[in-house]
Amino acid sequence: MDHALSEAVAAAARGEVPVGAVVTDPAGRVLAVAGNRVEALGDASAHAEMLALREAARRWGDKRLVGCSLTVTLEPCAMCAQAAALFRVGRVVFGAY
Repeated sequence: MDHALSEAVAAAARGEVPVGAVVTDPAGRVLAVAGNRVEALGDASAHAEMLALREAARRWGDKRLVGCSLTVTLEPCAMCAQAAALFRVGRVVFGAY
């Protein structure tokens, strides 16, 4: 969660909605960390969770993140929750509703 909180602070400093996310592998190693970049990229889907999931899959070498965990500072929106399901993330942890 510390990584996710740091990304949320950085996102806020960039003028983004302050949300951060981290994906870890089954052993707890960090695969990806991201903060919201909707404004910076001009992309409505550039939520922290989406960016972290995409990068984690690239690093993991598989489109399925079976056994991995997604940790987010806020409860994922419907888009991000569905993405976590499509990526087959094993666990989602969030800090606040």
